[in-house]
Amino acid sequence: MTIVQAAGGVVVRRSRSSSGGHEVVLVHRPRYDDWTLPKGKLEPGEDLVQAAVREVREETGLECLLGPRLGRVEYVDASGRDKTAHYWAMAATGDGLAPTKEIDEARWVPLESAAPQLSYDRDRTVLSRAASVLAAARGVTIFLVRHARAGNRSRWEGPDELRPLTPPGRAQAEVLAPLLAARSPAVLVSSPTARCIQTLEPLGVTCGLTVQRHEALFEGAAPEDSLSLLEAAGTLGTTAACTHGDVQVAVIESLEAGGVPLSRPLRFAKGSTWELAFEAGRVTAGAYVAPPG
Repeated sequence: MTIVQAAGGVVVRRSRSSSGGHEVVLVHRPRYDDWTLPKGKLEPGEDLVQAAVREVREETGLECLLGPRLGRVEYVDASGRDKTAHYWAMAATGDGLAPTKEIDEARWVPLESAAPQLSYDRDRTVLSRAASVLAAARGVTIFLVRHARAGNRSRWEGPDELRPLTPPGRAQAEVLAPLLAARSPAVLVSSPTARCIQTLEPLGVTCGLTVQRHEALFEGAAPEDSLSLLEAAGTLGTTAACTHGDVQVAVIESLEAGGVPLSRPLRFAKGSTWELAFEAGRVTAGAYVAPPG
């Protein structure tokens, strides 16, 4: 018997209202006249994670960070086929809903009032799992890591985005991995450059997590964009984010200007980490951790 495989997500963000809390995205499918969670069938050659991210983007227009897995549900669909849908908690990194495929409406709904608006009990089960993840993510840590040693920029002959870690830098990454793994990160996200991705790869192997990539951690990124990304990731749980020296400096100085208590002196060595306490959607304190090795 062939079982149709599908993947999707519960997309969350901090509520924009004064009441706080979280909001989730629900989508309406005119073909079935139902309200459900964004999901869809795998395309040839896709794995479940790729399909989940793509389907959420296609049905909502949102780019998202992938968080903890929410398990699966099994059911018979409207065409009489056996179907298994796999879900992840996801955090939107932007605000604009723009349904683009088989969806005529998508809306942000307060988490506490979303369940009655869903058409299916199976979706309510997944939503309940997501609520548990969000409850566990209150008071987490964001580790903002400057990439490990990558050698002299002027001596590297290829595109700078491809400049790799040096052997000492790889050793730093290997030492960093168990230190951060002990804090049970839920999200790993990096600048798209090779040296940043390589800094988190040993941690990803240790934790069984994919190192996601985002331009808001790339060199020259505006601190407000970097902070917005970190806050989205922190909504899903403890996060390790790898970036460049200028971004690490800009983020920490922005937090300082906003009155966030920080350890002194402000330092930014290669391979170093700023350990940021994250509560109720914002960074509340920060402490510098010297680079390993």
